[in-house]
This record gives sequence, C-alpha cells and structure tokens, in this order.
Amino acid sequence: MSDYQPITEEEARELVAGVHSGFAEARFLDRFLRALAFDVHCRAVSPVDLFLSLLNQHVSSVPDVRLRAALSGGSLRRLLRAAWSREMERNRLSGHLVASLTAGCVEAYLQNGLHFTRGPGTNDLVRVADGARWEVKGLRNRVPLLKINQSHVGIDATTFLLYCGLAERGEVYGVYYLVGCEEYFSPRLPGRNFRQLLPQYVDRLVRIYP
Repeated sequence: MSDYQPITEEEARELVAGVHSGFAEARFLDRFLRALAFDVHCRAVSPVDLFLSLLNQHVSSVPDVRLRAALSGGSLRRLLRAAWSREMERNRLSGHLVASLTAGCVEAYLQNGLHFTRGPGTNDLVRVADGARWEVKGLRNRVPLLKINQSHVGIDATTFLLYCGLAERGEVYGVYYLVGCEEYFSPRLPGRNFRQLLPQYVDRLVRIYP
C-alpha cells in the first residue's frame, strides 16, 4: 500500500458536494428525458386505442351473443389498457442508463474542484495535495458493495471514492472512500470481469457522508 495522507475536512466537503451536484444534474436530465419520451408517446397512436376503435366498428357483427358482450364490455378494455401501461413502464429509462448518466455528471463536478481535478489518462481524479490517483465508483444501493474491474492495475496506488444513491430521486445514501490495497479484493479468476471488496475489509471504507 502506498503512503497515504488523510483527507482534510475541506477535501471531504468538496467530494460530498460534487456527488450531490452530480445527482442534481442527473436528476434534471433524467426528468428531461422522461418528459421527452412521454411527449413522443402522447403524440403516437396507442396500439390499444387503435385496436379498440377497430373492435367498436366490428363487434356488432360477431354472431355469438356472449362473445359480443365480452368484447363490448369494459373489463376487457381495462385489461388491455393496463397491459399497455405495464409495457410502457418496462420501457422507461433503465437503471443502467441512469447510472451512466449519474456517473458522468458526478465525475464532471468532481474533476473541476479546488482539491481534486481530472486525472491523467483514464484516471478519474487526481488529488491536488499529493498527486494521488482516485477512482470514482457509483452504486444504486444503500449498502456499499465496492466492485472493480478485474483488469484494474495499480490498486495499491489508487484511492476509491464510492457513492451510493438514486439520482432520479435525489437521494444520496452515502459517500465513502477506501485507500486501495490488493489484499482487500477478491482474487483474479478466469471468466470473470470484476473483483469485489472482501467482507472482512468492508470496515476499511471510510464514510464521509452522512
């Protein structure tokens, strides 16, 4: 593990503020995209409405009385509309898209601070005080389960910043950091693309919010 200088209160406040600002930005963009999708949906002809309009035109020609009553009744129409609503709900923005959107917003704010800036190359952040490399990880959960890419190199020279929450609700559940150490993570295994923080080292996560 590389030499580590504890972060100051000012640095911690900057990191937390960056996460909150990123969440607010992502929440705005999420609302914009949902409003756009809703507008497109409202302008389109619902397949259910089209089907029901055709049904109204031809239901009277159905010879079976009971079938005709079922087709013209309200229960079938309610079932069809409910099924269509569920289908539209499944096609809303997925958690993966929101997570990617949030990550971009959070990193953008963190990379333009006083105490942390954009890191060189693929590094997310660099700490101004000592030039240390920081990597930002987001999680849509209340429990801080840190995972890293299995191909990640230089773990001992990286500090990980982990934030948990749902940006679309504006809810930040926690912000943590972990001074990187190779032994903290599960071993590299063939056929897997990630490593996770081992349970016995979860207490090494330092919570800076709330």
